[in-house]
Amino acid sequence: MNTTLSTELFWLTLTVMMTAVIWMPYIVNRLIEHSPWPALMNPQPDLRPKAQWAERLMRAHDNAVENLVIFAPLVLTLQITGTSNTTTAAACMIYFFARLSSTLLNPSIA
Repeated sequence: MNTTLSTELFWLTLTVMMTAVIWMPYIVNRLIEHSPWPALMNPQPDLRPKAQWAERLMRAHDNAVENLVIFAPLVLTLQITGTSNTTTAAACMIYFFARLSSTLLNPSIA
């Protein structure tokens, strides 16, 4: 059994972990702007965050989840079929850094 993590699976794992943590600053902002109970309730449309960066990170998280639904099965298909190569490895790495840079460095787009 091969226990070595492929390059594609490595970048998929980092992408999943990044997607899992980018919502946390939004929650911290909600806790600061509201008391803990309203902050932890289901967000209401009229209860938007005052900080634009928090709204931006939440939209980025939503977008990351939507794209992960497409990216993860593609990477898993490469792993199952054994068709990975340097191009697919580079594409996975580029996807991760593009997602990271668009989330952190460009607050004007979602």
